Parts: sequence; structure tokens; C-alpha cells
Amino acid sequence: MRKGRENGLFSDFAILVDDEFQKDLFEKIDAAQKRIYLQCMSFDGDVTGKSVAEKLIQAQRRGVDVRLSIDCFTDLYVSDTYYRKKQVAQEVRETRRIIDDMRKNGIEIARTRPYGPFHVFFLYRNHKKLIIIDDSVYIGGINISDHNFLWHDFMVRFNNAHLAHACTDDFKKTLQGVVQHINLDGQLYTNNYVQQTFYELIQEAREEIILSSPYSHGVHLFEALSPFSKNVRIRVLTLKRNNFRILNIISPYFFQALKKRRIELYCYKQFSHAKFIIVDRKKVFFGSSNFGLDSLLCKEEIAVLVHDPAFVKEFYEKLYEKQQMNLEPHHEHSKSSAYVLGFAFSYCVHWGLLYIGKPLRVLAPLLKGEHLTWKTGFGAALVTAGAILMSLR
Repeated sequence: MRKGRENGLFSDFAILVDDEFQKDLFEKIDAAQKRIYLQCMSFDGDVTGKSVAEKLIQAQRRGVDVRLSIDCFTDLYVSDTYYRKKQVAQEVRETRRIIDDMRKNGIEIARTRPYGPFHVFFLYRNHKKLIIIDDSVYIGGINISDHNFLWHDFMVRFNNAHLAHACTDDFKKTLQGVVQHINLDGQLYTNNYVQQTFYELIQEAREEIILSSPYSHGVHLFEALSPFSKNVRIRVLTLKRNNFRILNIISPYFFQALKKRRIELYCYKQFSHAKFIIVDRKKVFFGSSNFGLDSLLCKEEIAVLVHDPAFVKEFYEKLYEKQQMNLEPHHEHSKSSAYVLGFAFSYCVHWGLLYIGKPLRVLAPLLKGEHLTWKTGFGAALVTAGAILMSLR
């Protein structure tokens, strides 16, 4: 645990990169005395998921208040694979079993954001990764699954009772199906404030921006960055190919668009799920958000903005400097056909999210529970259609 130079929410911290997180998390769960509140988008029935579930059950049995919020994403995808694929059939059953086991052992589990008929609300995930253990808070991008624990990623643990109280309040509101938009002392943000702060940070940059995300591909990003690329050194760290097929289609156009605007592009060699933005080596903004337009418009997110010099210095060293061997500059030129296809998909996705994403985002939080009835879904579809028509007027 490191101490920052400034007193505040984030002065007592531990930046946990890759396998450092699992060791730290298991130790904290075993030592928990009051509460363990865990929120994630996916909780898989693999080795990692079973290990965490067993530790949570043990904590519940010794009198710790254990509660979970797991997004319905886990119902459709396990091990990053669609649940109907034969290769994950056993893991799908195990995922359902461990969730049932935790409930039978007295752990309260809320399932967030049902998909609705025809999966119309697929993009509208509760994407937060938040763990509260007593007065410690973990914030970052790691879900509970083998592949998430194997990817390059990080979580940051903060020891602060005030932060723990604020995050606990948001967690309990999530259990109740309530969506909050939080700006706590200009340091902790959720939902709408994540989007606002992201764009404000880009505009505040004077010397340097380092942005890392595997899923930030989109027109919104180079439109936000390009006005500053003449005077600010901008580096985007991402993946040459990732696990979202549509982003692989968009990549040829997106990569060329960045380079045409004199934005430096680097690709991780190892699969990276790390998401952050460092501005002028004075501020770090990170959390669950991928900084893609779908993340900024459609998903529930949590993020923190840290100014503490000691924190920023260590974060820069661990998440950027020490990753140099895992990064390579992208110099490839796209084929014209791939570029044109990427261009078409980029703008279709961009305008689709702007004109359809916003109306659906309003409706998604109104749909509670693990499953939707067709009656509820049909009503939602009618309201959605009306909202889309109004937005296109």
C-alpha cells in the first residue's frame, strides 16, 4: 500500500497489475470482517469464478455481509463465448450452479440489465467493476473469470472510509434498480459524468495524452482528439485485433484516421483490457469505461480521476513505462477495400448509437429483474420505436 502526497479519497492506494490483483483480492476477502460487495459484468463458472464463489460463501458463513451484482451478460456469454456453443456448455451449467449455490448460502445476488426480446437491449449493460471490502474499494476493469484474470489489466485498491461509503450507496442503489449519476468531489464519477469528464480531460490537455483501451474505436474518438493533435502529443494504445468482430471491421479505417491526424498508434502484443487516460502526466482517469461510444452512451460505468502526484507517477510507470515491451507501433497500411468497409461501418455505428442509443438508454433502466415478459418487452419496443422516430425528426 502506497501513500500519496495529498490527503483525499485516493491518497492511500495500491495499483494492482495483472496477477497482483488476484492475490490481493483473495487476501482481503479472507480477512473481511464487515462487508463484501462485488459488482461485475461477468462472473463465470470456471476456476477463477469457483474460487471466488467459495471464498465469498466462507465469508458469508463467518458473518460477513456479502452481496453481489452480476449483469445479465453472464447469461449469454461465458469465457467470451456465446452460451449456445458446445465448447462452453459445461461452463454455462457451472456458472448457473455457482450463482445458485451462493444464493442458497444466503448471499444476496442482483442480476442487472435483462436483454429483452430479440436482445434489443444487448448494449445496455451494467459494466461497472467495483468491489468493496470493509473500508477498501477496488475500481478498475477486471471481471471474475479465467480469461479476464489472464489478460493484461489492472484494479486499484483505495483505503478510504468516505469513498467506501459513497461506493456502497451506489452499489445498494444498483441492487434496487436505481441508476445514479455521481460526481463526488470531482474525483468519483458514474454514468453521465464519466462521458462528460472524459471529453473535458481531452480538452484540458496541453502537452500529452496517453489513452489505452481495446474498444475505443470510433468516429467520436478521432473527432475528440484531432483538434488538439497539432500541439499535444497523443498516443493511443489498443489492439490490432480484438474479441469484438465489428471492431476488427472498423479498425482499418479507424487506425488510418488516427494516423492521418498525427496521432501515434501502438498495439499491445498481449491481449490488453486496460482502460485509462493520462493527461500531461498530472491526471489519471480510469475505471470500467472502455471510452467507446457505446460505453459512454449506453452502459452504466464507474470511474475515478486522480491528481495525486505520487499516484500518477506510479501509475505511469506501471501501466505505461513497464509495458513498453508489450507495445509495438502500428505502421501497416490498410487495403482500400478494408478501409472503405471500415469507413461505412464506423459511421453506421456512430450514427446508430447517437440516434438510437440515446432513446434506448432511457428505457433500459426501467426494465428490472433477470427476465422480461413478452408483454413488457412489446411495450418497451413500442416506446422505443416512438423515441427513435422523435429523435430522427
